[in-house]
Amino acid sequence: MIRAGDRGEPEDVSDRDQSATAVKAMRQACKNILYTVGNSGYYTINEQTEGGLTRMQKIFYGIDALTAAIVIIPLVLVFMNWKKKTA
Repeated sequence: MIRAGDRGEPEDVSDRDQSATAVKAMRQACKNILYTVGNSGYYTINEQTEGGLTRMQKIFYGIDALTAAIVIIPLVLVFMNWKKKTA
């Protein structure tokens, strides 16, 4: 349910309301939330210690390693199985 209104008087707008006013209010609310999070300064905090990795880099490297293992291990197994059959 969308809460929008003038002069401090909230008006209930149902979720099925597709009027231009409701859509504009939803877009403005989303924009305000995104700008608040984006401009909060949380992303400017430097977590990196001297010579170390940030938490985000560690997470990305972990995801990359997991993805590589998921892709490479089955390929190696298929290749070894194929090599046995052709030999």
